[in-house]
Amino acid sequence: MKKIMILFMMLASSMSVNAASLPMFVVTAFEGEQETKFVELLQKQDLLAKVSHKSYGAPVRLIVSYHHETTAGGSVASFTTLMMSASSLGVIPVVENNDFVVTYQLRVQSKTIANFNYVINTTNAVSIYAGKEAKFSPKVQAFIDSTPAKFAADLAKEAAFKTLTQEYEFYFGTK
Repeated sequence: MKKIMILFMMLASSMSVNAASLPMFVVTAFEGEQETKFVELLQKQDLLAKVSHKSYGAPVRLIVSYHHETTAGGSVASFTTLMMSASSLGVIPVVENNDFVVTYQLRVQSKTIANFNYVINTTNAVSIYAGKEAKFSPKVQAFIDSTPAKFAADLAKEAAFKTLTQEYEFYFGTK
């Protein structure tokens, strides 16, 4: 009996992760064409081939969001240049230094099983009179476009995802 159990454990641990058969509902903080492009980049990864923003009933959800985190030096630079900009009536731009963070959260039945953050440091000079732009800089856009491949590589190593995939394949088989 012990040999059978060991054999079963060896087989279970050697099963390959074939998540192409694992449907996921994706929710992103991106909008319009940018969201469509981002979902296509996700779908190009083998592990995420069935990711869709139209799979409403799927119990597995991938939530992708982004935010800016102020760095210690960035808050000092922003405050100093804001004061200089105000004193020059907006001739001098405000310099902002932030970390741009893209977060991937994998949830199953409302429980998070994996969470990954990807960070890039950005510096921007903006006018105090300019409104907030909805577009990302080319550097940030290139970074956003590179994160699906990084996420797929990290997800393939995640033990909870491997377990989820094996359970899905057990109940629904692979196609």
